[in-house]
Amino acid sequence: MARRGESITNNATRVLSKIDLHIVSFNVPLPADYGGVIDVFYKLEALSKLGYKIALHCFEYGREEVAELKEYAAEVHYYTRKANALNAVLLSPFSVKSRKSSELLKRLASDDAPILFESLQCCYYLDHRKLANKRKWVRAHNVEHDYYRSLSEYENANLKKSYYSLEAKALRKFEKVLRHADGVFAISPKDNEHFINVGLKGSYLPAFFRKSLEGISTYSIQEIALYQGNLKVEENVEAVLFLLTVFKELQHELVIAGSEPSSLIVEAVSSMKNVKLVENPSDEKMFDLIGSAKINCLPTFQSTGIKLKLLHALTSGNEILVNPAMIEGTGLNKYCIIAKEVHDWREKLTELFAAELNKDEIKKRQIAIAELFDNQKNAKQLAELLGLAQ
Repeated sequence: MARRGESITNNATRVLSKIDLHIVSFNVPLPADYGGVIDVFYKLEALSKLGYKIALHCFEYGREEVAELKEYAAEVHYYTRKANALNAVLLSPFSVKSRKSSELLKRLASDDAPILFESLQCCYYLDHRKLANKRKWVRAHNVEHDYYRSLSEYENANLKKSYYSLEAKALRKFEKVLRHADGVFAISPKDNEHFINVGLKGSYLPAFFRKSLEGISTYSIQEIALYQGNLKVEENVEAVLFLLTVFKELQHELVIAGSEPSSLIVEAVSSMKNVKLVENPSDEKMFDLIGSAKINCLPTFQSTGIKLKLLHALTSGNEILVNPAMIEGTGLNKYCIIAKEVHDWREKLTELFAAELNKDEIKKRQIAIAELFDNQKNAKQLAELLGLAQ
């Protein structure tokens, strides 16, 4: 069923494509420095290494064009996301309707190459009649309405809270558009179960991400605990504040590392002698911290999708201490130590700092996770599911 009547090349004039696959990304995937774009970029890189020619379509959202993307894609196209405060109120789901472009539709409809939409937020044209005969798949980075509902629960500002709540309801309704896709690639087993339960063709496809620059190696272990993440994101701010409460009664050192720390984090850390803030570390510095910290501490209060910070810790880190929400529905429970309440965290941390590291077991875990989340192996699986010719 058509959404709009844009005048574009019709099905009769489609030509055989010079590319193998269109990828529609919700944002420019470089720098690959936060969850969603990390998965997009390393998937693109892996498919490129297999020799596939990709047309990458990027909605610009707080990022500029990146020349380096041309090393991985045969074509790179950019589109302005129509984002402003008024539209956020009037358009629902805003995250979807702000990502539309007649030029994008024209390019997607002009050949026979299949399309991979990166997230429900990119699916404005999924059910458009001009794409009715195209092969179309969606990469689900999470269950979107659950994600926005969770944002609403942890947001304190009334206006944002209302927006997230309304967006969650709209995304839940819009999710039905996924019936027009040939399949949905879920990023976690839990999410895949959701899509199957609502009658969609779900498949679990592990996350794509960058492994440690050193691979599986031995770092000089430091007697510190580490939390790492994007420090301006509300969910991560909540996690940091939780850890500060935990470490307030401990003598051990906690390092908080990540990009753009909020003023709330900066102020809270400044009053604690056993907590250090590392702002905007390079990839090299971050991997060094992950690999050298005796304990990677990763609480979360939003159990949607899968956290790539967890995968980085599992493939490169030592002891991994999480709360139940961090590993819910991921199948990674057996690789982590789990604590729930503040007193549980203090008890587990005290035990872990006092114990010797079992390096053999840690190495086995790192290898197991690296094999499960092998970018090239998973890219081959994806190519087969997409029906891409070798």
